[in-house]
Amino acid sequence: FLSMRRECGKVTFADLPSKMSNLKVVGESLTGEERASFLEKTYKDMDEEVDFEAFLR
Repeated sequence: FLSMRRECGKVTFADLPSKMSNLKVVGESLTGEERASFLEKTYKDMDEEVDFEAFLR
């Protein structure tokens, strides 16, 4: 998360699907389309900045 934030200054929900592929649990079990679909259903505004602490909950 911190490295993503350093790259562009903020992290949006739209940034997450590609980066989630680096996580063993999510990256190995879900396709990129499945990760994106999950986030789109959960977070309506994909351009919204991610609050890391809230996201972990």
